[in-house]
Amino acid sequence: MKFTHKQKSKKLRASAMLGPIVFWTLLGLSSLYTKNHNEKIIKNYIKNDLKYEMANQEQILGIKYLGTPNIEYHMQPEIINLAPGAYDAETDTIYINLHLLTERKSLKQDLLRVKKTLNHELGHFYTDKLSERLGKKDLFKFARGENYLGVEVYPERLILEGIAEYFDIEVNGGAHSFKDTDWPTDLDAFNKTTAIYLGGYHLVKPIIDLYGEKGIECLIQNMPTKEDLLDIPEYQNKILGKLEEKTMWFLFE
Repeated sequence: MKFTHKQKSKKLRASAMLGPIVFWTLLGLSSLYTKNHNEKIIKNYIKNDLKYEMANQEQILGIKYLGTPNIEYHMQPEIINLAPGAYDAETDTIYINLHLLTERKSLKQDLLRVKKTLNHELGHFYTDKLSERLGKKDLFKFARGENYLGVEVYPERLILEGIAEYFDIEVNGGAHSFKDTDWPTDLDAFNKTTAIYLGGYHLVKPIIDLYGEKGIECLIQNMPTKEDLLDIPEYQNKILGKLEEKTMWFLFE
């Protein structure tokens, strides 16, 4: 019987969910903390558990990290009220936006939101380092342009945010209701968060489930065109076909 990458990781997921002492101990504490107190505790959690979170992803997703990212907590003024986290490929730095992530004044809620954000941004770091290993330099160059949210970069955002969402949802759990019938019928509609993030996850999930790291490689080496965005199921089938063909060649070599 042939097992997919996803099936092989199910038993690993159960043991990995036990978690490190720092995170789960903090999660059980009272939520009656001030915002500043929560920020200090969260920084301590990330300092102590970053490598655990990376090892947990490696175990569940069947990947291997190349290096460790830097962590910063001061976001650029123009996005401090917009994004819970960010990744800077030039400096290998993950930004955790405590301004947004500690707004609920509940330590439990804050920690869970930070954990999800950290896993998402680690997905960007991993993809960046993988692309460099494949010789595809500066995969995230588009994120530094003035037209970061423009239609020209929708294809890159769809794939990269989809992969990062996969790293979060597959590790932390969660469900989504995005369906093929939810794909936008015109390019302008791709500026919605649902299409880029949950749609991106919906697109990459069956590919990474079946092929793991090889699936991620194929996605970043075969980014969709703007025309592909108007028929995402067809693009998805094209990627799956490429991977199946490569697998067959490997088996018969």
